[in-house]
Amino acid sequence: MSYSAGSNGNPQFTNVFVNPSSYDYFVANGKWPDKTMFVLEEYDSTSHGSINKSGSYQERLGGLVVEVKDERRFPDKWAYFAFGADKKTTTPIAPPQNACWKCHEDHAAVEHTFVQFYPETLKIARAKGTIKPGLKLEN
Repeated sequence: MSYSAGSNGNPQFTNVFVNPSSYDYFVANGKWPDKTMFVLEEYDSTSHGSINKSGSYQERLGGLVVEVKDERRFPDKWAYFAFGADKKTTTPIAPPQNACWKCHEDHAAVEHTFVQFYPETLKIARAKGTIKPGLKLEN
């Protein structure tokens, strides 16, 4: 999944990780429990190298974004933290100035998560009836 073009016009790759207990809860309930944490690795890509003849592959880590659901700590329940290759962060990016928060608020299928891009999580959300009302999904 790519949110923007990477270096040399190649897409950026993202890898998403969630803590196993939160995933187990999602499988059982179709929504995410409080204290869920997602880590998103953002990688630049390349298409030229080794034996690759077509397509792109991950090359260089560009940064990390962490999404946290903490209903007591954050007024909007979800917060985003950005870690660049050369910086650290200790405070969340404020939702009004945060493109991540806004996009997830407007387009995520379940709470602040894009389960619609992952066939297994989408199947669970459909079965549990937890897809955001009014959201138009392809397929």
